Amino acid sequence: MILLNHLSAVLDNWDPRVVDGHAARRPVIAFDNRGVGASGGSTPDTIEAMARDTVLFIRALGHDRVDLLRLSMGGFIAQVIAAEEPDLVRKIVLAGTGPAKGPGIDKVTSLTVKDTVILDTRDTGS
Repeated sequence: MILLNHLSAVLDNWDPRVVDGHAARRPVIAFDNRGVGASGGSTPDTIEAMARDTVLFIRALGHDRVDLLRLSMGGFIAQVIAAEEPDLVRKIVLAGTGPAKGPGIDKVTSLTVKDTVILDTRDTGS
């Protein structure tokens, strides 16, 4: 099972209960795309480029078929992978995500960044 994060998240943002619950039954790989977290390179500019990077990562590990668990922006990536590489995807679970160009999707990035900044301010007591 390959786990892809939500917008503005890194590997450490996965809830251990989710990871451990799935890992009790199958191998689980949490993935940071290029330029995210501690990974090198520059962050892709499009969901399609992120999907291509994810497919390259999966294939570099030697997998021919995987389950995908995606959250938020990772759901967008999963939908592109399923459309462009249907033989690679055995099962897909989309959580807290939406379709490309769905109502309000264009506002997700700005709202996420705003909410993250507000939460950081509350956490530091500023």
